[in-house]
Amino acid sequence: MRVKRISDLAFQTLDKLTDDEDALWVSHLVCDGHNRTGDIQRLMKRDCCVSYDSVQRTLKTLVEKEIIIRARVGFYEPNLKMILGKMLTELQEAEDQ
Repeated sequence: MRVKRISDLAFQTLDKLTDDEDALWVSHLVCDGHNRTGDIQRLMKRDCCVSYDSVQRTLKTLVEKEIIIRARVGFYEPNLKMILGKMLTELQEAEDQ
């Protein structure tokens, strides 16, 4: 597997780690640097017509799965330790095939 951009690999990894499309997009927003709850809710409402409450539940689920980390009240960060580890595993599996 040849990766053109690191963001493609990150998106593929997040796709495997998340259960549904909303979780995928929320986790991708957090990884892209949108770390404030209000910003994430606003973007998801505008782009995907997802309610603020639904985004809040999705953020809580992603924190429970340790895909993202709640840095402080209203701020989230990607769990790079877990995501980068999964990305490396993904690359190794692709090389083995």
